[in-house]
Amino acid sequence: MRGFLQEDCLKQGQIAYNVCCALWILTYHPFAIKGFTDYNLGIVEGVSKILDYFNKEKIVRIILMMFDVSTDLN
Repeated sequence: MRGFLQEDCLKQGQIAYNVCCALWILTYHPFAIKGFTDYNLGIVEGVSKILDYFNKEKIVRIILMMFDVSTDLN
């Protein structure tokens, strides 16, 4: 996942959207919270960087939904 967030997602918007959708789905599962909070994986930082590169509505919306769900589980 880290390779996608650091390279492929920053080059193509559709890949960024697909990866963020997959991460959003994972935020609904409690077992995935450990991965999101692991600083070595850098998932939250990688997703935040996608917001620096893209301002398409669908990408921004899915990332905000992902952050909203993950804060509810904590």
